[in-house]
Amino acid sequence: MKELVWNLKDIFQDDHEFEESFEIVKQKVTHLKQYQESNWSATALWKLLEEYWDMKEKCNRILIYGSFGYYKDVQNPSMIEQKRRVEEFSSQIDCETDWIPKQIVKIGQDVITDWMLQLPKLEKYHLYFDNLFRMKNHLVKDPKTEHENQNRINQKITEYTNLIHHMEFPNIQVEGKEITLNTSNMNKYLNSRNRDVRKNAFLSINSSYHEKCQQYVEIMNEIYKKRIENAHLGNNTTVLESVLMKEKIDATVIENLIQTIQKSLPLLQKYMSLKMQYLEIEDPHLYDVGVPLDNKNQHKYSLEDAISMIRQALKPVGKEYLQIVDRLLDGHIDATLDPKKHQSITFSWNSYSFLNYKESYVDVKNLIHELGHIVNYELSHQNQPYLYEDSTIFVGEIASISNEIFLNRYLYQNAKMKGEKIFYLSKEIENYVTSVFRQTMYTEFEMELYKMATTDSLTTTKVITLYSQLQQKYYGKDISYDEVAKYEWMRLGHLFRWSYYPYKYATGLMMAGILVNGILTGTISIKQYIHFLSSGSSKYSLDLLKDLNMDILDISVMEKGLQILKDDVEEFEKLVK
Repeated sequence: MKELVWNLKDIFQDDHEFEESFEIVKQKVTHLKQYQESNWSATALWKLLEEYWDMKEKCNRILIYGSFGYYKDVQNPSMIEQKRRVEEFSSQIDCETDWIPKQIVKIGQDVITDWMLQLPKLEKYHLYFDNLFRMKNHLVKDPKTEHENQNRINQKITEYTNLIHHMEFPNIQVEGKEITLNTSNMNKYLNSRNRDVRKNAFLSINSSYHEKCQQYVEIMNEIYKKRIENAHLGNNTTVLESVLMKEKIDATVIENLIQTIQKSLPLLQKYMSLKMQYLEIEDPHLYDVGVPLDNKNQHKYSLEDAISMIRQALKPVGKEYLQIVDRLLDGHIDATLDPKKHQSITFSWNSYSFLNYKESYVDVKNLIHELGHIVNYELSHQNQPYLYEDSTIFVGEIASISNEIFLNRYLYQNAKMKGEKIFYLSKEIENYVTSVFRQTMYTEFEMELYKMATTDSLTTTKVITLYSQLQQKYYGKDISYDEVAKYEWMRLGHLFRWSYYPYKYATGLMMAGILVNGILTGTISIKQYIHFLSSGSSKYSLDLLKDLNMDILDISVMEKGLQILKDDVEEFEKLVK
């Protein structure tokens, strides 16, 4: 197997073509302005939208290509500047063309409906129109202020990223050697099989965050205040409302999620108790909860073995899916280790994935996870126009997390030793711990933070007290909570970079569990699944889930999403006792 590296020629042939595209997009924006003074008709609107979305696609290519260079060479000043440049260019273009949705709303829904009947090719924009009129009362009243706020938010996020990047921690002793902890290696030592090592890493790292707590709170406070202001500029009462509005997600989804998880906390705490018994830890602390159950046998998976396992694991989803996987493995994944690369991030964007493959189980899981995202995108790209080819995060996580479940199922079923079975079963359970329970805890945390920031300023006391209370509610009274445990929230980048992101991991995994069981039992067909993956955002998220026989406004469906976890914990109890 050759190295997995990006080939970006599908985006731009070279840097020269990339640079030329800026002027092309600017010319297209200028050309669009001619429509402002035109006599509006069905044909004029269709021409405008065709040109507008063509321009948006070209602008998106600039943003992607210009950003990728930074992740490949994170310390390179020119790449840092290029990323800033393309982000600002994209924001500027959005600002210069924001008159288009406003003009459509001004024309009126009844007229647009008549025009779609007169000109059937306008029907392609039906969902786009529906979204505009659904959100017409939420168009930003002051785009300039919103733009300034967003730029300030981006600046504070960069400040947060730099603060994280330059964190320094006290050294720890590992097997007689002094180790310097940093953001790249911290997880290795936080999850060490050696209890003294993970304890010292936990205390060292969180003590350092404690010292910087005031700075982090000040950054968060300004970001949240600006987001609240932007929500109000869009005539939304809360940031949550503005986030859910964009995807037409009913707030019942979050209510059902929190209610379901709170009822299931005894299941989480039961697993933790069984795990601590298996590890023979009599006085468990929070730094013990993430230690892997691999009997000190640290598995290594070559890239060749990983690809082979992934192909085997994904057989249940059919040949068409596997053919796309094979195609994307050639030039669409950058996984080769390189000290210049960003060391602590894994992501997918467009049909490209980025990770650092180090031959651990987590790397195999990350690879199959990101393949889920880019196969989803590729199928949607083949079947949808540009404006619908990106899946929403809400449904997109189902495509990636279901792959993780298929991987664990395959590895567990083919494990020959009891220790291996415990390892793979625990990995699946731990996925629920981190992606469902912890992400729901983060969602509760974020909801309360925004409530605080709406009425007053965030303070260190308020933030750490809230986080500590949630830790103890979720993990229960049998865990000991060191004083510095309440400072780990500062490492949760999504709380700074996005609004209400974590709940999508939780719902994604629960729905992925239903999906995998459905495919394996035949209640959901491969054809249904491929159709779902090919739909992009051509329907609202909750409607797309209904195509897979899932209505998550029904809390019983949400509860069904925990069935795999319930079965796994029962099986785990049999194996470890």
